Amino acid sequence: MRPILEPYVTRLPDGTWVQIRALTPEDRDAIRAGLTKLGERTIHERFLSPNYRPSEKDLEYLTTLDQHEHIALALGTLDDPPVGIGVARCVRSELNADTAEYAIVISDEFHNRGAGKLLLAHLAELAYSQGIRYFQGFQLLENTKIIGLTERIGTLEKKSLIEPGIVETRWKLVPEKFSAHLGVPQEPTTRWKSQLRWFASRLGLSGRSSRSSSSAGSSSAG
Repeated sequence: MRPILEPYVTRLPDGTWVQIRALTPEDRDAIRAGLTKLGERTIHERFLSPNYRPSEKDLEYLTTLDQHEHIALALGTLDDPPVGIGVARCVRSELNADTAEYAIVISDEFHNRGAGKLLLAHLAELAYSQGIRYFQGFQLLENTKIIGLTERIGTLEKKSLIEPGIVETRWKLVPEKFSAHLGVPQEPTTRWKSQLRWFASRLGLSGRSSRSSSSAGSSSAG
C-alpha cells in the first residue's frame, strides 16, 4: 500500500491524465466554484436537496480535515490550470469507530468516464488503512448509480428505507474489490512532471511518499 496521502497519478480509461490527492483548506474556493457548476440533479443526488448551496460554515467543514476521522480526496486533471473532477469523503462514526459515512460527487462532464470508480476506490483504500471497515450511506431511492458504483469497492449488507425517497445503506469494504480499481500508477511525461512537483509543493506534500454536508450520494455512474 502506498504511503498515506501521497499524490497518485494515473489515467482514466479515455487516457486523461489525473491526480488523486488529499483535500486541503486551500481547496475552499475551488469547492465553492465547483458546486456552482454542478447540475441540479447532481446536487440533488449528492446533498439530497436540489437547492443546496454551501454556507461558509459548510465550506469550512468540507475542507478542514484530519484525514483520520474525516477523510477527503480530490481528483483533478494535470492540465494547467488543473480541472477539478470530483471529491470523495468519509466521516468516521462517533458510535462505531470501524464505520464511516461516505459521499462522492463527480462533475457532470466526467460522468461515465471511470472517474467515480477510481476516486471511490482510493477513498476505500485510505479509509481501510485507517481502520474503517464499513461505509454507511444515505441516498435517494432513485439513485441506483451510487449502488452500482459502491458495489465495486464493497459488499452491501443493509439497505432500508428511512424516510420517503431516502434509503440507508451499509457496505463492508472488500480490499480485493477496491484494489482492482485503483488505476495503474503512471510516471508523468516530462510535460507533467514539473506541474506535479508544483502541486506537491503548493499542498505541502513534497518529500512525503452532519448529514446535510456529509451524507452520501453520487452523480457519477463511472
